[in-house]
Amino acid sequence: MVAQKKRETDITIAQVPPPVRAAIEKVTAGSKIKEIEKIEFGGKITYEVEYTNDGKDQEAEFSEDGKMLKNVQQIRPTKVLETDCGSASTRKGSEKMTRAAKI
Repeated sequence: MVAQKKRETDITIAQVPPPVRAAIEKVTAGSKIKEIEKIEFGGKITYEVEYTNDGKDQEAEFSEDGKMLKNVQQIRPTKVLETDCGSASTRKGSEKMTRAAKI
C-alpha cells in the first residue's frame, strides 16, 4: 500500500471554483480573509479558509461543490493583567503588575 501525500497550496479567492467562492463569501461576509488553501488528499480536493471575524480567528473547510465541511472558531490565549495596588496609604503611587504568559 502506498501512503498518500497530502498537498496544500495557498491560493487566492479568484482561483477558487465559483461554488466554493460563493460559499466562502457568504460565510466570511464582513470578515477579513487571512489565507485560503487548496488541499488535495485521497483523490479529493477541499478548500480551507482562515479568517478573522469580530477579532476572533476562524477556519472553515469546503468541498469542491461549495458544501461546508467544518467551521471552527480558534481560541487563542489572551494576555491577562493582574494589578495589585495594595492600600493607598502604604503603597501610594506604586503599582505592581504581572502579565500571565501566553500558553
